[in-house]
Amino acid sequence: TTSLRVMLAISAFMDLEIQQADVEGAYLNGSLDVDIYMRYPECVVPTEGCDALKLNKALYGLKQAGRLWWQELGSKLGAMGFSKLHSGWGLYIRDDRSGQPFMILLVYVDDFVIAAKTERDIQLFLAEVQGYWKLSAVGETSSVLGMKVARDRPRRKIYLGQPAYIDRIAKQFPTASNPKYRCSTPLPDGYALVQDHSPCDKTAFQGLVGCFQWLASCTRPDLSYTASFLARHLNDPKNHHLQLALRTVAYLRRTQGLTLTVGGSDDLILRGYVDADWGGCLETRRSTTGYVFQLNGAAVVWSSKRQQTVACSTVEAEYIAISEAAREAIWLRSLLQEVGITQSEPPMVHCDNKGAIRLALNPGTHHRTKHIDIKHHFIRELIDDNVVSLDYIQSKRQLADVLTKGLPKPRHVQNTEELGLKEFEVEGEYRLE
Repeated sequence: TTSLRVMLAISAFMDLEIQQADVEGAYLNGSLDVDIYMRYPECVVPTEGCDALKLNKALYGLKQAGRLWWQELGSKLGAMGFSKLHSGWGLYIRDDRSGQPFMILLVYVDDFVIAAKTERDIQLFLAEVQGYWKLSAVGETSSVLGMKVARDRPRRKIYLGQPAYIDRIAKQFPTASNPKYRCSTPLPDGYALVQDHSPCDKTAFQGLVGCFQWLASCTRPDLSYTASFLARHLNDPKNHHLQLALRTVAYLRRTQGLTLTVGGSDDLILRGYVDADWGGCLETRRSTTGYVFQLNGAAVVWSSKRQQTVACSTVEAEYIAISEAAREAIWLRSLLQEVGITQSEPPMVHCDNKGAIRLALNPGTHHRTKHIDIKHHFIRELIDDNVVSLDYIQSKRQLADVLTKGLPKPRHVQNTEELGLKEFEVEGEYRLE
């Protein structure tokens, strides 16, 4: 989904046409590279003297069917002038230097999302593809991977939301409509460790957390910390954890109209924000890393993850978080460069801890930091090579705050809006339902 958000951010900025198509029976198009035989299907009368059938093409159910289709796809697209991105194997690019119209293609198994300068370019591409495979052309992109897509072209904005998915969750767990779960945030501010040993419905809890993780990875960065926190208890959840999950469902019902707004900015500069909550996990006393990167005015990449080791200070926790965010910045910069979007300056990563920034900018051995794992010092080399730059930002302007802990309502609402999540209120042809 990250590649999709990056593609949509670029498309909104360049005002590209966006359409989608579907390859029918995609796995049946793979060419076998080994001899494979199968038993006769029940409805086929065996030929005398022939005990098995030799496959000429791949079938659904073969363990190598997916790989064969991927090879077939790459081969045909390469013949059409497309290049596979090394930074994102689901993305293909065809630039003007190939002598053919510029186009970005996102492939998810058998689904195509196509972005080009004109609708005619897309139609010519689809006509060429139909020479290889049978297509179901859907037309203008309205839904991808269960995400509803709406567009406001005059303002060059694209809206991503999952209202139908949230509605299904709410119907599956009607208990969450109980007034006691009414809330303005997914998790309470200042969560305290509760000694609760009463069991709960493990299957229901795991299903809910899986739903939260999918929402958090697609369109709802405000749920990232909640999904990460609850996932820590998947193996042995207690009733208290289930109650927190139902509270989150109630929050989703209340904020069902929130959509991720992509676009509206006047540049394609990559900006990052990173934060850490020192010792926030009360069970292990590990810290939580949260980072988010924005492109064209919207969050395209975000993460909330508990650190692997215990940090001895806030500086150490923030320093580890900066190192993790920097690796993501390298990948994003590489992805954009392959698409043809060159960053004139190294990506700026904003941190609200001056001590961690000084530690990264001024390498040196100190008795308080010499125990830090060598992999986290990678950030120093990136700064020296001008690959990533760091900048201080006040905590009240830190966008990644909501990715590290539960916040009070005013701060949570502010952070959510800053991440690009807003109620969808565009009228007419852009209405998201």
